[in-house]
Order: sequence, then structure tokens, then C-alpha cells
Amino acid sequence: MGIVKSQWLEQEERGWQDPETWVCQHCIGEDSHLRQLVRKNLGGVSCSYCKSKTRKAAPIAVLMAAVLFGVKYSYNDEANAGCPYDREFNIEYMSSRDVLEQVLDVEGLDWSDALKNDVAEAFANTGWVDAPDGDWMGSYNHERLHWSWESFAHAVKFQSRFHFQTRKRPRSYSDDLVSVHEMLPFLGQLVRQHSMVRKLPVATILQRVRPGKHPHSVLELGPPPKEKASAGRMNPAGIPYLYLAYDEKTALAETRSKKGDQVTISQWSPIRDLHVIDLSCFPRCPSVFSDKRREHDLVQFLYKFTDEISKPVAHDGSEHIEYVPTQVVSEYFAQAFKHAKSKRVDGLIYPSAVAQDGRNLVLFPQYDDGQATHTHEAFAAMELNVSRSGRVNSCGNTVI
Repeated sequence: MGIVKSQWLEQEERGWQDPETWVCQHCIGEDSHLRQLVRKNLGGVSCSYCKSKTRKAAPIAVLMAAVLFGVKYSYNDEANAGCPYDREFNIEYMSSRDVLEQVLDVEGLDWSDALKNDVAEAFANTGWVDAPDGDWMGSYNHERLHWSWESFAHAVKFQSRFHFQTRKRPRSYSDDLVSVHEMLPFLGQLVRQHSMVRKLPVATILQRVRPGKHPHSVLELGPPPKEKASAGRMNPAGIPYLYLAYDEKTALAETRSKKGDQVTISQWSPIRDLHVIDLSCFPRCPSVFSDKRREHDLVQFLYKFTDEISKPVAHDGSEHIEYVPTQVVSEYFAQAFKHAKSKRVDGLIYPSAVAQDGRNLVLFPQYDDGQATHTHEAFAAMELNVSRSGRVNSCGNTVI
């Protein structure tokens, strides 16, 4: 076999040829994995694209396998994608430049036209089709995980509220990635795996708003007694949780306070370090160009899951049903979930559904031998600092 033919076969097998150009970290953008590949292979040659005299560059060949791997997360060639062999079936094909631009756009990378052209022309395949996770009829794992959550939410809202974990059956090909009875342990595993339990220090100041004017006491400004505890986003009716916000504006928004409303605002702080699950601070999502594909999908699911549990819900009576999935999840974290050294968590931080960039903290009741303590003893880890009453002004974040 001739040398030229041998090289051609090698290029076809790996899916790319060497562009024989050089690129620097600046031109490759902010993707951590691609930058690392460049950094590990820096040479004494200047960048072929920015022509910088000061920036060192690496052969673009060291990136080609990773870039192709990232492209094949969403696209593939017709044969390997499993497209039907039917002349009457219309399949839309895309060029290498098209699919590369789509991937770069999703990843927020702004490459120069010259760099995109060189990489696209180096791909052995020239006709691409949509193929999530490499399969024309496929789906991404993070999508299947989200569909699993939707199945869980539907089951606890409309099928079985208290015994959904007993409906176990052998898994079939068409089943969700995570079954209904596996969902809660799966969420707990994600929280542990991504170290999402963090310490809330004593110095933390949190805000709470109660509509109306109230005596400035813990009994009045804390959680309601169990006889008066209505269902909330995280707690079922009759089981009071303590809801707090990280800032006054978020606390007012959560109670839907508007200009002129009479309110009482109080500040609270922990009297001991609390351990809480933080759904407002996500783990870093691995690069789509790296081999950490499973982790990439898990983090993508965490993003979507947090959006789901903090999404706005219309207060028209339907909230009693719509809040059920988050109530079930909260009760699991409050009573069954354990993190390091088999410790229970005290609460959950989650993004506000009504205040942009706002964060809320919900504190779970403390349990002694499986029994909840008295309502206010259950939240004895918090102390009331100061409070004031007044009416909401036009700024929407202070009282007068």
C-alpha cells in the first residue's frame, strides 16, 4: 500500500486531517478543555490566526479529535447516525462549517472565520445530520433525565402521592432513564456527588416578611403553628417550614407585597452553623469537547431541575397540585437524605421564582427520634435579630 493511500485511510478512520496550522489560547476561547490542550502543547511558533508575537501557539492538530468529539455530541454522518435508507424520506444535510458554527455558538465560543474554515475543512465527513448523542432518532441523556423528572412529577401529582416508591417493575427499553421509584435516591446521589451541601455560617443575615402589622416576637414572625400552616412550595399543609430570603427585595417579592401594603420585616441569623443543600450555586459543567460526557449531562440536568422546582406557579388554586413534587423532594431531603458522616441537612437554598437573582432559604423542622419538635423549637437554630413594620414604598424593597 502506498504512503499516500495509507495516510488517507488513517485520516478517514480518525475522521480528520491535519490542518498544519497553529493556534493560541486566546484564539481558541474560554473552553477550559480546549485551552488545556493548547497549553500542554505550546511550541515556539506564533499563532496562525492572530499573528501575535507574544502569544505561544500549539499545533491545531492537538485539538481536532476533541473538536470532532464535541461536534458528534449533536451531529453525525448519515450512515453512523442510523438514518433510514428511503429515497422518499427527506433528510436535511448540513456542511461541516454549519455544524461547527452551531456547536461553537451553543458553547459561547467566538472563533475567527479563518479558524472555523480550517477546522471544518479538516473534517473527513462533509455531510452531517442532526443526531443527538450520535443517533438520528436519539436524545441527550440530560433530556431523558428531565423526562424522568417529568414522569416523577406527574406520578406524585396525579397517580400516587404516598406509595409511588412501591410500584417497581423490570425496566424496558422505552422506560425513563430514572424510574419514578428511583428518582429521590438519584437526586440525593447527585447532591452528594457534586458536593452541594454547604455550611451556612452564624454570621449570615436573612430576611423574612409577614403581610400586616405584627408584634415583634419569634412566635409572630417565625413559622406558623402546624394548625395554621398552609401548603407552600416546599412544605405540605400542616407541616410548617421556615422560609427566609437573602435580601429584603426578594422577601417582599415572595409575599407578593406591593406599594402601600402593610408589612412586618424581620432579620434572622443562625445561632449555629447550618448544613444546607445549595441549588443556587451549580457545579461547573464539563466541556462538551472533553470525555466527561456523562458528567456534562448530569450538570445540564441539574440546571433544568433547579429551574423546574423554582418556576413561578399561578396562585389560582392549582398551586396545591403543582407544589406536590417539590414538597415530596423537600420531605425526602428533610427526613431521609444524609450527607457526610450520615448527617441530616437543615434546609435548602433555591433561586427565587419572582425576584431576579434572588435566593431563598427554607429550613426544615428538626426531628427527634422521628418526631417533629414543637413548631418554634424546631427552628431553634435561628434567632430573631431586629424587625420593623411599615408600608412598602415605590422602590419595592423598603418600608416607610
